Amino acid sequence: MNKSIIKVQERIKYLSDMKDLFDVLPDKGHYIFNKKVCGCGATELYLGCDKKCILASPRKNLLYNKYSQHLQDNYHLFRYNGDKDKYFSNGSISSSETVTYKDNLRDYVRGGGNKILTTYDSLKHILEILKEQGENLEEWNVVVDEFQVMFYDCHFKATTEYEFYKLLQGFPNVVFLSATPFLEEYLDKLDFFKVLTMYELEWPESMIEKPRVKIIKTSKSITQLCKGIIENYRKGEGETTLIDGKEIKAKEAVLYINSVKEIVKIIKAHDIKPEEVNIICSSTPENISKLKELSKEKGMDYKIGDIPGKGEAHKMFTFCTSTVYVGADFYSDKAYSYIFANPKVESLTIDVSVDIQQIIGRQRLDSNPFKNMATLYFNTKASDMTEEAMNESIRQKNEKTNRQIENFKSAPHKEEFIDGLNKKPNHKENYCCISKDEKGNQVIEKNPLLELADRRAW
Repeated sequence: MNKSIIKVQERIKYLSDMKDLFDVLPDKGHYIFNKKVCGCGATELYLGCDKKCILASPRKNLLYNKYSQHLQDNYHLFRYNGDKDKYFSNGSISSSETVTYKDNLRDYVRGGGNKILTTYDSLKHILEILKEQGENLEEWNVVVDEFQVMFYDCHFKATTEYEFYKLLQGFPNVVFLSATPFLEEYLDKLDFFKVLTMYELEWPESMIEKPRVKIIKTSKSITQLCKGIIENYRKGEGETTLIDGKEIKAKEAVLYINSVKEIVKIIKAHDIKPEEVNIICSSTPENISKLKELSKEKGMDYKIGDIPGKGEAHKMFTFCTSTVYVGADFYSDKAYSYIFANPKVESLTIDVSVDIQQIIGRQRLDSNPFKNMATLYFNTKASDMTEEAMNESIRQKNEKTNRQIENFKSAPHKEEFIDGLNKKPNHKENYCCISKDEKGNQVIEKNPLLELADRRAW
């Protein structure tokens, strides 16, 4: 992979203030843009420019966050019709709803609209409508925000991420944007990425503040660890820091735990009331069911919450999972972050500890003295796999993958073969992925994102 360094001038805080930045970045083609720090306004840079732009994000929260900040601008949030609850619902979308969403997009494009916001999995619909409306794709730029998430999510959305990865290769102009890009050594293993140039920002030392992270190794459970935190904040004894010799105390605790089951356990163990807590997680039927059970047991109403906007009230405790915080903006002036690593999860590719830099960058307000601080708790277990064993495991998975693909090619009833794989998608055994070929037929292919996610997790 080629790398090009772009030096940021002194006193530049937001990239929109770099008037000549688009003179340095390519006008066409595919490239990686490593902004290096969160909160520097890279997404705003593309949304605010005069280019036709499709912002593709891995998280609805990020998209709605951006959209709601620009209600006066002519942006189109795909699949949003004014009903926020419906937009965030993860329930199935009817065919009639899909027709309505596409009609809304058609009207927007016909009217000259040129800023479309969409999730990764809906990009295929955007492409369909643009082609149908006779749009010149050379004039459109796809900005893949937080593109490293493709490698995290592929473990539980393998087909979605792989099809998105393939679809992007057909767009003439794509920007892969991130402050925490997937490590170059892994990107170099993919034919598509290894030929791209990474444009990396170099910020002046005077503009950089090193995060202060307390790292605590512990054998306690997350529920036990939270006991002291919750008791302290209730007593007004949150984390402290000195500003000009004056002691400042945190009033809110934001706890990053990638398990709603664990969050429910903490709420029950420490009798946290709904008025004290904001639970920010994805609106899956499983998560909704867990909170309904909690509500019934406690006789109180616990619901999935939202990230408060600027000026909106914050609760004392916010529990946040990885499906919502990536790229989102938190606007609290007295919030401190706690990160709980969990080596017992099925795959470390989905543990919050891999995203410490993202988490530190969530608090946006300069008035928050704790915005660049956090405590990381980790509970280690002995490594049960050497590098040699990891390589051997991957070799075996690749072997099984190739065998499955050959079996599929020779299978007389391919639909039955695919149905069988659909019933038992097992990425512990292979890297098979059900995808579609150029003619729209379902096929079985290797998903290379899965192998790289395995290597990174190890």
